[in-house]
Amino acid sequence: SAYQYGGFFMNVLIVDDDRFVVSALGKKIEWESLGITEVFIAYSLKQAQDIFAAHTINLLISDIEMPKGSGLYLLSWLRCAGYISDKSC
Repeated sequence: SAYQYGGFFMNVLIVDDDRFVVSALGKKIEWESLGITEVFIAYSLKQAQDIFAAHTINLLISDIEMPKGSGLYLLSWLRCAGYISDKSC
């Protein structure tokens, strides 16, 4: 059975503009054995932001460089939008 983290099952968001990379990560990793019950996929920062607005994300895997932004910008946005506890904004 899947590992349960802190009394709840986790989910993951994979963000990358390269569809091959996203597909490989989604299919090759045995997510359930890691306690991941749902894998969300975004091909852009906008899609990632929409997913964060609609779902609780426990783990983020993101490309750093993408055509319309970066994984570092996404991390900054997550902090400033309150998805990550951080008082740096």
